[in-house]
Amino acid sequence: MAELASSGTTRPKRNAAVGDLLAVVVVVGWSAAAAALVDVRLYDGYAVAASAAMLGAAAWFLRWAPPPGREPFRLLGFFVCGQAFLSSGLSIISKMDTAPLMVAPRQEDFSFAVEATLVFALMFLFGALLTAPRAGEHLPSNSGPTAGPTRLTGLVVAVIGTALSINFALTTTIDSVGRFGTLPLVLFNMGAFAPMLAAQSVITGRNRHWALGIVLAGQALITFYTSMLGVVVLTMRDVLLARVYLRKSVPIWFIGAMIGIMVALNPAKSLFRTALAKSGGTTATIDLAQATSLWTDAVETTWSTRHRGASRGSDVEATSRRLDYNWLAAHVHRTVPHRVGYQMGETYAIIPTMLIPRAINPDKPNSAWYARGQWLVKLGIQDRRTFELAAISLPAPAEAYWNFGWFGVFFVPLLLGSGVGLMLRVAPKDPVARAGYIVLLAASLGQFLDMVVWIVPSFVSVGAAGVLLALYSRIGRRRSSAPTGEPRNTDRLLDDPGAPVAET
Repeated sequence: MAELASSGTTRPKRNAAVGDLLAVVVVVGWSAAAAALVDVRLYDGYAVAASAAMLGAAAWFLRWAPPPGREPFRLLGFFVCGQAFLSSGLSIISKMDTAPLMVAPRQEDFSFAVEATLVFALMFLFGALLTAPRAGEHLPSNSGPTAGPTRLTGLVVAVIGTALSINFALTTTIDSVGRFGTLPLVLFNMGAFAPMLAAQSVITGRNRHWALGIVLAGQALITFYTSMLGVVVLTMRDVLLARVYLRKSVPIWFIGAMIGIMVALNPAKSLFRTALAKSGGTTATIDLAQATSLWTDAVETTWSTRHRGASRGSDVEATSRRLDYNWLAAHVHRTVPHRVGYQMGETYAIIPTMLIPRAINPDKPNSAWYARGQWLVKLGIQDRRTFELAAISLPAPAEAYWNFGWFGVFFVPLLLGSGVGLMLRVAPKDPVARAGYIVLLAASLGQFLDMVVWIVPSFVSVGAAGVLLALYSRIGRRRSSAPTGEPRNTDRLLDDPGAPVAET
């Protein structure tokens, strides 16, 4: 027995050591590759070091075994640093198309983009650390077979929520948004429900894949008709984040499916949209046969052997550039304050208006133009005509610099992070609902790829979704005696997936 106990103790330690060594190898390998492949005309050594720091921080949060009560902060840190690396650090080894820039870029401009992203992310996490629950505070209820929504509740919400999402995506007009805003999406928020269903299978040990399959199928259908890949890809991302939050292994096939969708369909979606426009149809009028035909032609045109060559290569490069936000930040750094002065908070002035529902303020201006378009035109990134064709997102670190210089890059994320830390304190007690809430909070409030005017209203959406998740977990649930036993130790499950777990 003593030998068995010793073996059981040694195995998790050995697995943890291997994981730590692998993380170090990845970070060191990236640093060497980045130093060798970086375009020295655009980035300097500080940018390489900043990208390695972002990757290293993401790896550290992934491997961190926090004390009870700190698990939400672990996921937040992993998501923020990982997303910062993907959107900024990874770009330093990719080919940069400087044609869209209105001014000649400099090396310090592009290096600023990476360095400012790192500072913004770290200050955001520091602000969240100041206000987030301490270890042992606001712990979830004990997990067990009765956690999360009942089978019937999960099925009803999955069906109704998916149907509403499909209807909203395929029939939305400016008038309907004016009447209802985003209320339908908040009431049945698939961004919270999908990770909750994924977490329920892990926490309770009972299969809930049937309801999750309904949600993913509905999101895939929206993508099929609208060509908006983010609908299904981001839902799949949130499912993976739920497993990361619970320290469970991530299925390789699931990651492969996400990458496959992006690589295969992203270059083809522009052809799909062009063909749809030429046919005179819209996402609300085409039928299944038309959509299938358009997608088939677009994919074949992009990937068939008859069309390989320069155009195919440029399509693949366009896929990688979808993650690159450095050129926007570089443009801001090159332009401000030499051509366009500091705004001193002007781009944030519309935030209070954005928080007022249209039911109370029906004359609220078109948010897309007033919250984003006018500022992009002022910077010289777009004009009114190009804005109508494609909306470009100004990353929050660049916006903060445009308002207050480097002081804004430090101070703005500190305020945002402090608010997110407070939001962690109101997470649902039910462990399944809590998992969905934490994933939604990290993915909605921990991403900085758009202006702050779009991030702040998400505080309201996340809060409303948290209340709904807690409600979903109680509908149809019989009142039972207080649970006994210890919460499931998911950290131990990560180190030793075969270890037995006592149900509560």
